[in-house]
Amino acid sequence: RLPRLIGQAKALELILTARRLTSEEALHYGLLTKAVPLDQLLEECLKLAEEMLANGPVALQQAKFAVKQGMNADLQTGLQIERKAYEVTIPTEDRLEALQAFSEKRKPEFKGR
Repeated sequence: RLPRLIGQAKALELILTARRLTSEEALHYGLLTKAVPLDQLLEECLKLAEEMLANGPVALQQAKFAVKQGMNADLQTGLQIERKAYEVTIPTEDRLEALQAFSEKRKPEFKGR
């Protein structure tokens, strides 16, 4: 799995030398989305969680599912996975709330249904 994430050459280097990546290297290779000093970690995690919580929980769940399931799938299968995930969100109350909130220019109040 590591070679798929950072490339065969770098993966072999790390595996064969048992060298650990620095946070800067992990960020460079896309293994992290952000690197922060330890004393700022909790604050940054809470900010990220707050951003995520602004979105509908069903949509978040399905997005996570589609990304994880489609990661190693071919294009056609990946598109089918995304379609199925979207189909789960279509009949939800949260989707209707999002559309209503958008038209009323307000923040949606999601209920996870």
